[in-house]
Amino acid sequence: MKQLGPTHLWTSPLGLAAAPPSKSPNKASLGYAGATLFPEDAADSARVAANDEFVVTVEKDLAAIEQIWRNFERRAVGSVFQSFDCISNWQGTIGSGEKVLPHIVLGRAVDGRVLFLLPFGITRRFGLSVLTWLGGRQANLKGGLFDEDFLHGLDEVQWTGIWRHIRARLPGFDVLHLCDQPARLGTARNPFVTKRRLVQPDQSHSTHLLQDWESFYKTKRSGSSRRVERARLRKLEAEGKVVFEIAHDRTTANALIERLFADKAKSLARLGVSDPFTDQAVREFYLRYAQRTYPRGQAHISALMLNGKPISIVWGLAFRGRFHYLLTTYDSAYRQMSPGRLHLNELIRWSLANGFDRFDFGVGEQDYKYDWCEDHVALFAAIVGRTLVGRAAAFVLRAKLRLKRKIKTSKILWSLAHAIRVKILNSQTRQST
Repeated sequence: MKQLGPTHLWTSPLGLAAAPPSKSPNKASLGYAGATLFPEDAADSARVAANDEFVVTVEKDLAAIEQIWRNFERRAVGSVFQSFDCISNWQGTIGSGEKVLPHIVLGRAVDGRVLFLLPFGITRRFGLSVLTWLGGRQANLKGGLFDEDFLHGLDEVQWTGIWRHIRARLPGFDVLHLCDQPARLGTARNPFVTKRRLVQPDQSHSTHLLQDWESFYKTKRSGSSRRVERARLRKLEAEGKVVFEIAHDRTTANALIERLFADKAKSLARLGVSDPFTDQAVREFYLRYAQRTYPRGQAHISALMLNGKPISIVWGLAFRGRFHYLLTTYDSAYRQMSPGRLHLNELIRWSLANGFDRFDFGVGEQDYKYDWCEDHVALFAAIVGRTLVGRAAAFVLRAKLRLKRKIKTSKILWSLAHAIRVKILNSQTRQST
């Protein structure tokens, strides 16, 4: 392409006319901290005539774009939670049951290259129409899939114009509620995390897997911690044969998942937390996902076995060199021997041996995650009303999120909330019996 002087226009990855990218750390090069995502808030000067520069389509039938989606997810920045397997499985079980209507936004350059795929859903809550990301509570990280070069070439004016173009093709809604969004996608800024962002109470935690197991283990766990874990393993081995097993067939995977549901029900009851696995759609999500286990599929079901009996179970996902440590449970009869911690060690050892370069501990502020992880990613929400009643609802949702963050970041308030929750659950249990 012809080199243009600093006062000329340049061609972005979309072919949009824009000011040349500056090499100095100005607002555009730092990302979208000052950007306005929502078209109704943007000045007329921010309008970008993008209609002839790229093509946006909205698909409601996931199967119709399955191959395009699968091809794009292999090179796009995003997460396993935006993969076709994850979203289609969620929509086919939980999403359809909650009457969520998919609106998958597909953006392509004029040459046909896919630039972004945004898995939106529109649902009804309290009589209002709400635009959300698909994936629900089963998706730790939400958002879209993007071509990374495309993201690096964007500035805030361009993205505002693109968003206008997208909005024109979506049906109307009262509230935009986009949550669980990381600030960065790969090495680029996430365009959906803007100045209207709200910080959520939990972070996502992960660690790089760059060494052999023994070297990695020594860098993450102190000598005393390693001695304690070895002693606990010896105690377990005194009880019988201890084996780390991975489910490679549907029958074994289903049996382990059903056991996980049963153990989770007991542990959640002790914590005063309602059991999400009483919902058949939620159970079906995990069972259906495991119809194709790793390496044929993404689902990775493993167990630490003692004399042929599972005493710790993990439901995880494996995707593009990243292992996601998601659902865990253990047999409380062996609590003193920490089978869950021993199982985690074996999973990390397995991930290192099988070429994974990242181990993702998911969302949540448990202390052990800080022992293992060096990367802690804050998550953000965008909650904006588009109608009068939608603005009132958005105000309430934002206040609720701020209150939740205040409670979860205060040990005193969190302990009080936990005690109240246990008391309420125990009362409901007595009433039901």
